[in-house]
Amino acid sequence: MDPLIFKSFTHEGLMALVKKYEPPDQDVPFTSHSLQDIFTGRTKSPESGAPRKFHPRAELENQKHYQTKNPDIAISYTWGLDLRRELPVFFEQLYERLRAINFKFTRAEFNKLTFWLDIFFVDQNSKNLALDLNDAQKIYRDAQMHVFFLFRDPLSRGWILFEIGVRAWAIKSDFHLEDHEMIAIVSGDVDPHKTYVSRNDWEQYKVAHILNRSCTQFIVCDRVTDVNTDLFKYHSYDTFSNMVTSQEQDKPMIQARLEQLLGSRTQFNHLIQAFAKRALHKLGSKFAPQILPENPEVEPATAPEPPTDAGCWSGVPLLRLLARSPSPKAVSLNLRPALPPPAPPPPPPP
Repeated sequence: MDPLIFKSFTHEGLMALVKKYEPPDQDVPFTSHSLQDIFTGRTKSPESGAPRKFHPRAELENQKHYQTKNPDIAISYTWGLDLRRELPVFFEQLYERLRAINFKFTRAEFNKLTFWLDIFFVDQNSKNLALDLNDAQKIYRDAQMHVFFLFRDPLSRGWILFEIGVRAWAIKSDFHLEDHEMIAIVSGDVDPHKTYVSRNDWEQYKVAHILNRSCTQFIVCDRVTDVNTDLFKYHSYDTFSNMVTSQEQDKPMIQARLEQLLGSRTQFNHLIQAFAKRALHKLGSKFAPQILPENPEVEPATAPEPPTDAGCWSGVPLLRLLARSPSPKAVSLNLRPALPPPAPPPPPPP
């Protein structure tokens, strides 16, 4: 079976793959860097006992752990995350956050969701960065939700910044937003009841719904996240120029793609600054009042923004992720060229 048809896995499938390739010594850190060494043949594969180059999706015995559907949730994270100790903690936090938003959300429903984690999908032996960027762009554009595990200075990493940029570009394209409108929405500086028309289905959506439906969700964990270290400096920082990539040749290509999607490096920096400011407020950072004073006039007291959870970018519309809600508005962003809206009917004759 063509391995490229596999686009996601369940939490169970992910942890089965982690278990398969983990080292026997439980005290040894096991990260995506460790998996990269295995997949590129730099270290021995625990299951074969010999070094070899391979893609986990292409292994027949692994394909039972993969799904062919697009992921419900695409995950961004730093590769220093320990896959045995810290990844399960973040997944548990994600489940608790979703359950806090909808108390009817069950563990069984969470276990049916599908995820994307790049180390198990991006070919680590590939030399075609343009193709890898194209594949990732499709995933982070079309996933129902994009979550960001806040850990070890993620906003310094080129690939994570690319993934956030793709999500912002998808929103901007879908709702035909001007640059300043996109930044204002991400910053939370727009009345949450203002509406924009989606080019996907020509329906009107409130700003609060756009944030809840499409924007990157920051997931934190008290034991491993340092909110102020991981976010504070980014409220005023040249993220574009200072991004870091493990392969130096990746950086200019990622920068060029971000400029292509978002228009300019200045626009990208403004986007990340807006994300950081909004996240610091949502997460209750002690630094937040210094950089973005609350504006009570933005959200009318008579019609408040839907409840949000402190651990997320904003509330997650769970029913749009679950099969029990087949509403057409639950579909992921679709940026296929859209037909223009039908012309209005002619006025009646005098």
